[in-house]
Amino acid sequence: MVEITALRRDGTEFPVELSILPLKVGASYRFNAFIADITERKRAEGTKARLAAIVESSDDAIIGKTLDGIVISWNSGAERIFGYTAEEVLGQPVTMLIPPDRLDEEPPIIDRLRRGERIEHFETVRRRKDGEEVDVSLTISSIKDETGKIIGISKIARDITERQHAKEERERLILDLTDALAQVKTMKGLLPICASCKKIRTDEGYWKNIEAYIEEHSEASFTHGICQDCAQKLYGYQPKIEEKREERL
Repeated sequence: MVEITALRRDGTEFPVELSILPLKVGASYRFNAFIADITERKRAEGTKARLAAIVESSDDAIIGKTLDGIVISWNSGAERIFGYTAEEVLGQPVTMLIPPDRLDEEPPIIDRLRRGERIEHFETVRRRKDGEEVDVSLTISSIKDETGKIIGISKIARDITERQHAKEERERLILDLTDALAQVKTMKGLLPICASCKKIRTDEGYWKNIEAYIEEHSEASFTHGICQDCAQKLYGYQPKIEEKREERL
């Protein structure tokens, strides 16, 4: 049985599978040739090969496993992220990649996939060959045969360690900045103030106007008016202010 290229009546080529069998007729031999059009099979094989190339070249870990959790496929992305070669991990339980405190994640996922439910991608932690933990984003889906029966599980794991570190660093900087702003805007401790002119002495040893100092170290600002005592003392306004207040009452 060989595969060759045949020619259609319209001149187009197509792949065929050729089988030649001898047939004895009397004292002579004849040959029967059987030709099968394998165009669809070749197309399917090409599609499968392209998908395999995509899987193998992916930076993400793409792992196939049985419903019992045994690893049956392992791409180069998985080797890069987890440190195991395909020879080391094929046939082994996928739990070798899961930290002990995360083992309870697996059974509910498998049960949901068996029921045909869709699993939303989620972020979790897995373990490398050297024991170091790695932050990953997991996408999990079922593998079905030609009849639609679920026969396995596909996992795509993306290493998000750097993204997580950047997120944590950003949150830390925001917290530090918030604390710094709170300290800048909050006056604490004893403030040396002149008993005569009411200026405040700064940490640098300079005497500063109290209004300017408070505005620099808080979110307060000032508007200016005059109290009744000062109005009476300076301008003799007290009686008039009292009269206006009595009129309002």
